[in-house]
Amino acid sequence: MMLSTTNYLSSALLLWATLLLGGLGTALHAQSDPLRILEGGTYIQGCTPGLLPCNAIPPGHNVRLTGFAIGVHEVTQAAYASVMGENPSVNNTCPDCPVERVSWYDALRYCNQRSLQEGLPAAYYADAALTVAYTGQPGPVYWDTESSGYRLPTEAEWEYAARASMDTRYAGSNDWEEVAVAGSGTAEVGTKQPNAFGLHDLSGNVSEWCWDWNAPYPGFEVCDPRGASTGTLRSLRGGSYNDAASQTVASRAGQLPEAAAPTIGFRVARSVGLMQTIAGGTFTMGCTPEQGSGCQNDEFPPHTVTVDDFQLARYEVTQGEWAALVPEYTPFYNRGEGERHPTYRVSWYDAATYCNRRSLAEGLEPAYYFDPAYTEVFDSLVGDQLAYVDIYWKESANGYRFPTEAEWEYAARGGNQSGGYRYAGSNDLGSVAWYDANGNTTTHPVGQKAPNELGLYDMTGNIYEWCWDWYADDYYSVSPTDNPKGPNQGTLTCIRGGSWISSADGSRVANRLNFLPGARRTTFAFRLARNAN
Repeated sequence: MMLSTTNYLSSALLLWATLLLGGLGTALHAQSDPLRILEGGTYIQGCTPGLLPCNAIPPGHNVRLTGFAIGVHEVTQAAYASVMGENPSVNNTCPDCPVERVSWYDALRYCNQRSLQEGLPAAYYADAALTVAYTGQPGPVYWDTESSGYRLPTEAEWEYAARASMDTRYAGSNDWEEVAVAGSGTAEVGTKQPNAFGLHDLSGNVSEWCWDWNAPYPGFEVCDPRGASTGTLRSLRGGSYNDAASQTVASRAGQLPEAAAPTIGFRVARSVGLMQTIAGGTFTMGCTPEQGSGCQNDEFPPHTVTVDDFQLARYEVTQGEWAALVPEYTPFYNRGEGERHPTYRVSWYDAATYCNRRSLAEGLEPAYYFDPAYTEVFDSLVGDQLAYVDIYWKESANGYRFPTEAEWEYAARGGNQSGGYRYAGSNDLGSVAWYDANGNTTTHPVGQKAPNELGLYDMTGNIYEWCWDWYADDYYSVSPTDNPKGPNQGTLTCIRGGSWISSADGSRVANRLNFLPGARRTTFAFRLARNAN
């Protein structure tokens, strides 16, 4: 989506060390500039009872946000200089003070440059097609809202982070001096009391650039607002050392995007809500009535299954994500190539290796091992479809893994929000999937079709997705009810969802496919899962 404004375990793992997809309290570290992941939620933006009298603050309205990461403190001079090779600050002899005298354009340039240094996709572009990364020139800027790279927070994100689920006048207190640097100049970040989210200096020190144009709020509930599409001034929040205690968590200011002053700095944010928590539940797996006459024998009998809570990625693993962790194997991408295209020509073993490498990069316990004692972490790229390698799943591990076949189908059907559709999210296949009638014999960038009821993209079509389970055509006759994980052994592994070459019948949420685990095909890929805890 775009918004407009007019040896592998070394450097490869470090590319992912700052992309932790977890809950509140997890910190991301880069350039000595940590980020904290905040779970999404609903809050009132604007005037709230704790801020009365609100004076110029707009009336409150409900805002719903998905999870995101935001800087624990403002970007420091040391962090800025390490990325940009310069320090524009007036108070330039204090490396741990916030960088200041930076324009909105400078802040965006820093975000892109830092993303580049850490192997992340740029968030900002100079063209609407999102092909030319923004490098700092004044003029229109386009935000790739699906990018996981560094960016500025939106005003809604900034205020949510500052309030930290409280209704205090300032970020963490009703006492300005407890939380805000004020006086004749900036001070080292983090010297004042943090708020309930553990974030410092959201009140005082320097005013902070946000993405949004400075424009009136809507008078109704909004979800992940990103501000007006045009404007003259960019939003500043938080107040600076030069401001009085009248600057509350809801106070707003605006400046021309080219403005640079000793009272203006910024903190970074990132979009990290790429794993969706799926609430567990009970469903009928297999050939249910809406699946029609196309059901195959292995979809019978339809049977009741209960799955526990788990997490599932909103998107299939992309080529950009694959390259960051598996640099020694670049698949032959002859069916669609690009950073946002799903990776493919990856075997089940390849995918398990990726899961473990990403878990290690993010400080998580790997899920897969060579031995049943779970002492030797599985890492084996296998491209021989006749090869078999022992692999053991440590089910208690919190790292990345495959979904089970039951988890996959439950999620594809929409979980406890299921609309009872034939495909993942709709009975209109073309609205949710790339398949043989519209795929043009190629993969497509993830997330271009409509999501299903759980906000999951491409669960139908685009690329088949490996699951954990060994395949047996009669397994549904003997499957346990609670959290089935497939047969204990087999020769073929399950793969689900259909691809760019699948027929309408082959794209149904109940349809099952199987293949040799060492096979690398143009239609085979995967998406990540994790335990809910």
